[in-house]
Amino acid sequence: MDLDTLRARTNTTPNLLILLVGENPLPNYVVAKLLSGKQTTLILVYSPDRGQLPGTGAAKDALKGVLDGSAGETASVPFEAMETLDVDESDAHDVATKVAERVRRLSAGLVLMNYTGGTKAMATHAYAAAREACTDHKDLYGCYLDARRLQLRLERWPLGNIPHSAPFDVNQRVDLKFETMLAIHGRVGPQLRRQPLLPNTATAIATLHQHDTTRQTYQRWLAETFFKPWSWPGANESDLRANPDLQFWAYSKGACALQWQKLKKLLEMSFVSPPSVNDALQADLHAGPFATWADLFEAAQRFYGAHVPDIFSKRADKADRIGKWFEGQWLEDYVLWSWLAQPEAARGDALAGAGIGPTGDDFEIDVALVRGYQLFGISCTTDTNKGLCKSKLLEVYARAEQLGGAEARVGLISFYDKPEALTREVAGLVNAQRLKIFGPGDLPQIGEHLAEWVRASSGEQL
Repeated sequence: MDLDTLRARTNTTPNLLILLVGENPLPNYVVAKLLSGKQTTLILVYSPDRGQLPGTGAAKDALKGVLDGSAGETASVPFEAMETLDVDESDAHDVATKVAERVRRLSAGLVLMNYTGGTKAMATHAYAAAREACTDHKDLYGCYLDARRLQLRLERWPLGNIPHSAPFDVNQRVDLKFETMLAIHGRVGPQLRRQPLLPNTATAIATLHQHDTTRQTYQRWLAETFFKPWSWPGANESDLRANPDLQFWAYSKGACALQWQKLKKLLEMSFVSPPSVNDALQADLHAGPFATWADLFEAAQRFYGAHVPDIFSKRADKADRIGKWFEGQWLEDYVLWSWLAQPEAARGDALAGAGIGPTGDDFEIDVALVRGYQLFGISCTTDTNKGLCKSKLLEVYARAEQLGGAEARVGLISFYDKPEALTREVAGLVNAQRLKIFGPGDLPQIGEHLAEWVRASSGEQL
């Protein structure tokens, strides 16, 4: 029996939908999206701040804003009325008394309680109180969103009535945009972009990184173009300038302090790049050849028009934006471009450079994929150092879980050549079943590898 059939047979569109608000309000949004109707009164049960002990009032407010549309999102759900109920989440009597009193006010109909969120004490005593209050002319269903199986479980009280404890695969029934996921958590993402920057150029750079010789050639060009040697043990600045091999070695090992070139100086420089990169830039910007870096920037201004990306901004004093893109941010755009070439990309949301917060600087997820309501947060780095790669992995793990809850999956795409060893090392710190680490050997077919991972993690057939 599917979810629609169950709703038709059992009137599972509730008169009261009680949502227990915990730290992550995403499951409550999913349940409301699936089961709320025009005759439903939504009850948001939350715990207010108590002295130094933070509550879930902020989570309640963010959820309410998305449900009623006041947060500016178009993901609102149908309902007749919305109420809030504040309880002391650790006080059984307070929880039970307030929930029971609200349920008794319903003369007849269906009560549905989503006990996925909230504390264990809140869930236990709220459900028990609702059972006692659902006397004649009132039915009670419990609802739980299973994060491991991406299933909604409904059970009718008393157990034994049929149907009961029915599981439904629901991930693909909720089409969640990344902005909505942010809004559910009271956040915004001002730096969201769904179209990759310079996709041909990013692909050309990725190709150069498939072999050590061409990768070193590219990094030498990067160092000579954007970086100025500053210090090196046993050598002064003039020694570094006079010795290209030492200069490159110092750059590639990250042992010298690096200073970005001034943008004005860079724009005056002759444009010289690896031939494949040069050709790709001309293909991306529909212009060229470029005699100077200023020619490249002007071509970008014409091509992008009013939507020129920050990497081509002439307002910055330094060339760090375009320099950082060529240094490593190209990998984000290559990954996004590779993903968009997959058939699976049409069935969800995808973006790169997801800066989170009022100015985009709270934290960043390099590539974010959303399938149904499941977040795939991916960190991308060209670094080969195990420690740095591990640090990036743990950071994106924490951030993805913060937004996507227990359903979230986490990926790392790096140039550390022992991904299996890194997976074993972090297994004691995080849930390794929610991780996928890709190494340099995966880069040529990274789109296909991501598609396999997403299908397997979302419970779809391979």
